[in-house]
Amino acid sequence: MTKKKLFGTDGIRGHVDSVRMQPKSMQTLASVIGQLIKDAVKSQGQKNASVLIGRDTRASGPEIEKALIAGFLAQKIECQCLGVLPTSLLAHHTRKTSAALGIMISASHNPFHDNGLKFFDAQGLKISSALEQEIEGRYFFESPVGTISPPATLQFKSALHQDALAAYRDTLKDAFALKEGSDRIKVIIDCANGAASHIAPAIFIDFGFSVFVIGASPDGYNINRNFGSEAPDTLRDAVIKRQADLGIAFDGDADRVIFVDEGGNVIDGDAILALLASNFKRKGQLAKHTVVATVMSSMVLDRALAAEGISVSRTEVGDKFVVRHMLDQGYSFGGENSGHLIKFPEATTGDGIFSALHVLDILQRAKIPASRLVRFFEPTPKLLRNIDIVEKIPFDQLPKTQALIDHANQHLNSGGRVMMRYSGTENKARLLVEAPSNEECHRIANTIFAEYIRELLAFCPQG
Repeated sequence: MTKKKLFGTDGIRGHVDSVRMQPKSMQTLASVIGQLIKDAVKSQGQKNASVLIGRDTRASGPEIEKALIAGFLAQKIECQCLGVLPTSLLAHHTRKTSAALGIMISASHNPFHDNGLKFFDAQGLKISSALEQEIEGRYFFESPVGTISPPATLQFKSALHQDALAAYRDTLKDAFALKEGSDRIKVIIDCANGAASHIAPAIFIDFGFSVFVIGASPDGYNINRNFGSEAPDTLRDAVIKRQADLGIAFDGDADRVIFVDEGGNVIDGDAILALLASNFKRKGQLAKHTVVATVMSSMVLDRALAAEGISVSRTEVGDKFVVRHMLDQGYSFGGENSGHLIKFPEATTGDGIFSALHVLDILQRAKIPASRLVRFFEPTPKLLRNIDIVEKIPFDQLPKTQALIDHANQHLNSGGRVMMRYSGTENKARLLVEAPSNEECHRIANTIFAEYIRELLAFCPQG
């Protein structure tokens, strides 16, 4: 397989000053994709050749949006801009309208100085790896040289997000019935100053919950800063201060969600996967009694669900891999312990709002504190450590580091595990250690990371 140069595990992402994110590059990319859409119309009889574009609240979003529009219109591809809205809503509307493509301008949980593109096909699914490769091939080897000249007058539809929002709300109302007493559940909603800021609070209020909102004042530069799923301390403090029943935090584009219980404790992401899987099985909505998770999910997930007759099937990291595996194997629920949760048929990608409503529905029916909902899940001591890097050197070229990882896994046997991988969206190496004690987690992590850094320096002495 050809090594990708544009796409990571979740679309295209980079610093806004990088070459790939410059307006000229965005125009070229849109023009290339426009050519592919026209080819599909001719060869496959595709009817709806339009492109839907949404974005989060980053200051760089409008400029990227404008560049994409210019590239598509140069190929006479109709664009419809939906404005600021969550990624899941963009995917939902792409599927509902059978548009040729949906593009979300977002760098998800990254800081404001990064941005990116997520692509969805007419079924609301992340585009395939094969299509990513085709786009890259044309972009690097067949793309036009120089500045693209769009039509003299740029014409495109801007529907904000009202039609998409109305359709999305209808889907939520069909999935969840309003119940008496919702107002007795106090919820803190943290919107990460991102795409959910002006949508999520209204939805939760519509469902009758007592809502207090934080992190919903985006200025273009504060997305994910001290708020949201990557910074749960703010939410913890708010839950404790206001004696809330549950805290809910989204990331910048709201396809990810984490939860904080009434005591201010972040609920383990695998515990949420287990909670929802058990709930769906009881409702007869868990196909083949299986939940799909990634290799980052703890071994505890398997043990906790085995008692309920639920199996766990794993994929590589990335919600698009979870979704593809669900489709291929006929499963209906899966996700990542980082907060991407997917439930067929209502959602085709991670949907923080939809997932949060599921958890609130369980909480309301159970009539017990949030902390007690996951008492059946007893996590093993776990440590996830990240390190910033300049270059992603393959681990097979770092033999001493790999030998330490192998030795640790042999030593831990069934009592834990060690896994090291590179982030698909950031220049980071990630090390996951599960062991019988926190002390052993730290000891193993320190030993492996020390050797990893030594080998990196030897491999790249100038780095």
